[in-house]
Amino acid sequence: MKRFLFIIGLALCAIVAAAQTPKDVKLVFTEASDLNLIGKIHKETPNPYHRVDTVKFKGFTKGENRQVRCPAGLAVLFKTNSTIITVQTDWGWEYSSVATMPIAYRGYDLYIKKDGKWLWAASGAQKHGADSEKNLTLIEHMDNSEKECLLYLPMYSEIYSCKLGIQEGAFIEPIESPFRHRIGIFGSSYTHGISTSRAGMSYPMQLMRSTGLQFLSLGCSGNSKLQPYFADVLCAAEVDALVFDSFSNPHAEMIEERLFPFIEKIQTAHPDIPLIFQQTIYREKRNFNMAEDAKEAAKQETAARLMAEACKKYKNVYFIQTNATAPSHETTVDGIHPDDYGYTLWAKSIEKPILEILAKYGITCAKSPKKDTKRDWTEASDLTLCGKLMDTPNPYHRVDTVKYKGFTKTENGQVRMSSGISVAFRTNSPEIYVKTKYGTVVSYPNNTNGISARGYDLYIKKDGKWLFAGADAPSNKDLEAPVKLVGNMDDSMKECLLYLPLYSEEYSVQIGVAKGSVIEAIENPFRYRVGIFGSSYTHGSSTSRGGMTYPAQFSRNTGIQLLSLGCSGNSKLQQYFADVLCDAKVDALVFDGFSNPDAKMIKARLFPFIEKLRAAHPEIPLIFQQTIYRERRNFDQAHEKHETDKLEMAEKLMKEACKKYNNVYYIQTTNATSDDNNSTVDGVHPDNYGYTLWAKSIEKPLLKILKKHGVK
Repeated sequence: MKRFLFIIGLALCAIVAAAQTPKDVKLVFTEASDLNLIGKIHKETPNPYHRVDTVKFKGFTKGENRQVRCPAGLAVLFKTNSTIITVQTDWGWEYSSVATMPIAYRGYDLYIKKDGKWLWAASGAQKHGADSEKNLTLIEHMDNSEKECLLYLPMYSEIYSCKLGIQEGAFIEPIESPFRHRIGIFGSSYTHGISTSRAGMSYPMQLMRSTGLQFLSLGCSGNSKLQPYFADVLCAAEVDALVFDSFSNPHAEMIEERLFPFIEKIQTAHPDIPLIFQQTIYREKRNFNMAEDAKEAAKQETAARLMAEACKKYKNVYFIQTNATAPSHETTVDGIHPDDYGYTLWAKSIEKPILEILAKYGITCAKSPKKDTKRDWTEASDLTLCGKLMDTPNPYHRVDTVKYKGFTKTENGQVRMSSGISVAFRTNSPEIYVKTKYGTVVSYPNNTNGISARGYDLYIKKDGKWLFAGADAPSNKDLEAPVKLVGNMDDSMKECLLYLPLYSEEYSVQIGVAKGSVIEAIENPFRYRVGIFGSSYTHGSSTSRGGMTYPAQFSRNTGIQLLSLGCSGNSKLQQYFADVLCDAKVDALVFDGFSNPDAKMIKARLFPFIEKLRAAHPEIPLIFQQTIYRERRNFDQAHEKHETDKLEMAEKLMKEACKKYNNVYYIQTTNATSDDNNSTVDGVHPDNYGYTLWAKSIEKPLLKILKKHGVK
């Protein structure tokens, strides 16, 4: 009997293996709208991927007209046994942004149900400039079991046609929506999903997956201002409830003028459904900008005062509080919009009060400023540069690529990027600007936004701690235009830390302060020199801004200076990178060395790499981190095997290395995965919160090792 079961098991394994996607697979395509398209505020529109019929409904500005034609919040429900899922798109109007990743605004986000829950499976977008109709493979190498799928459409680009590709011979069918009721939600860029890394991470979509209730998004970035013509759209919608993010865009005077007429118009059309208004969130842009703080306070105070009156005056009207800020204040992308984790916090903060209100009704559930000449400009390299591994002819390069040879063309470009470098200074200026002359290397990966790739991230010390002050990047139209990071501050002396771009080369970085203000170097606020060599993780891919890499977070948390040599995709234990590290003046070396190489490469290269470094640095600790769990393993069997082989090989060899070599250590607690598995951008890279988890996971073991060697 056991032998029979064993043979059956082998046969099943063979079937699963055979089900993996063949190399030359032939695809067949199905229009997404022929499946089950959910999340639509109006069930019928001439173009099924539009949210509003802009011929029928009038009054929109040109920008608003475009926005309501974007499929933000729309998703496709289907089941398939295909081992591959692809998307082919015929685009209408396409958006571009520095604060939002292309994966979110012109890409797709796929979830598959596993153990009764929606689990992220894949996300992606075509590269900028690629053929817009080119087939995009979201996932392959799955087994051929039947899978229930939820595919979020692009957040901020118009679609004429969206066709899903599966392998010939497989089936694809619509499934009934598991999301109950129809709850309309009208709001600002927050509801639209700006600065999410992918479409499924907007707070309405997270709330939808969490509760099983269907939220019908009418998020319109910058344009949720209690307008009567938007009220017309909502009046005509078939909904069981309405939720509003209505106090984020309008100023206090506009709220005062428009709120009650807006409520009255909607309540006339929907007299018996709940109208739930949310307070706007705290914007980190207020931290030092006094004008922004006053404006936001006025909005919040006006909204709170009027809603207290509205809840008494009108039946079925409610007011709830929101939160998108972690205790660390590290959940913002640009001081206005939350990152993925910020939107997770938002969804969690409103879930309970919304469910409590809905239950009463039987709804239950299982910017670039104008050029300003009134500034003094200082070259950043004349101040204090932190995070540099070694001196270089160009102060913003990390490695002298004339002196050190062997790099590929890509690697040569990467070590000239300023990832991990920051500028420390003090100033009494009420505003801080930056302007840049970029070099030949300006990268913009699909899974990284413009602020982190080519922009700046400013922290200012407050009460002894570094607090976010501002982040931005120049627009595509004028890369050399000055960018305002913060304004309207008081004239006290402030200690500042400015993170440089992660994926760009700079020839010049100039910091602008108000005419006559003081700007001067301060002593490096971080102690010691701990080099860290690693992959795209260490480089900071998929962070929303430069200060959110895990080495940067670790340095702010501990006061110990990490000198980053993160090289996206190219940390493979190469001898020529060891040459660089051998010459670096460091007190310790940390490695994210097992993320890029495969198991065979780790086996061939690890010990020679250690031996070369050990010869140059016989006394300092060499600390290796295990690589993190990549979410793309969730369903892709080929990736699962590849990652498992790497992990096992690293584990085996590092146990031997720690015994064989003096002062070699291995950290196995590396973690960048949240409990809800929502801390990934593309299945490979963590989002901001994932990197926060990473920094926290290595802090204690790393400090313990460093302390042994006098690095405290």
